Amino acid sequence: YGFEAIFCLSGHYPLNYVRYAAIAFEREFGIPVWIGHEGMVCSPGQGDHAAQWETSLMWALEPETVDPKRFPKRGKPNPPGVYGKPVADLTPALARANLELVIEGMAKTAKHLLKRRKSCKPSLKRR
Repeated sequence: YGFEAIFCLSGHYPLNYVRYAAIAFEREFGIPVWIGHEGMVCSPGQGDHAAQWETSLMWALEPETVDPKRFPKRGKPNPPGVYGKPVADLTPALARANLELVIEGMAKTAKHLLKRRKSCKPSLKRR
């Protein structure tokens, strides 16, 4: 088919049902598939809802879309609907460090997929 592996990065979670489709595709076509969100490629895994993790990635990738003046004051909790580590503790350096974690994790995951390619055998008989 021309693909050695498929790496699907989703911007949202949970992904439980989508994983079933990825497993079925991998088994049928013999092409390794990884599907997940950016926090899943990090060790330990990361993720939140509009808190420090997600905000840090936006700040590192699109800094003009994040206004730190709107963050809660240090020591104050996140606003309602924001779940995770305090946004107030976020710095540009932490934002860049979190993005580096994602980039490194994506590269490691992609390399792992390519190694798995050798052992994947399709169940579908090609005509």
